[in-house]
Amino acid sequence: MLQLLRSRAKGSLQAIETIRNTSRLERLQWQADEIQSVQVALFSRLNLFRPDPRVDMFMEQFKPETYGKQLRFRCLGLFGSSQSGKSCKALSLYGPEATLKVSCQGLP
Repeated sequence: MLQLLRSRAKGSLQAIETIRNTSRLERLQWQADEIQSVQVALFSRLNLFRPDPRVDMFMEQFKPETYGKQLRFRCLGLFGSSQSGKSCKALSLYGPEATLKVSCQGLP
């Protein structure tokens, strides 16, 4: 990059900016890949949850063979004390990459 500045070539500032943007995007992509690999490693080491017929019934309604047959869907509420694994259970249903996790802590 220093050689670009010394050359005083036309467009060298734009080239430097392009290099900086590319480096930033590469770092962001590396960080996203690292987060993904850590999540996969963590979820692979978790113990399986005990089977629950209510969760099985909830999941049954989203199987491909039942698509388009139901007009209403059941809700699944996970209730429990703080730090009891509700979010982990919810993330385990479809996986962290396909689940939106929203923190409601502090809401009235």
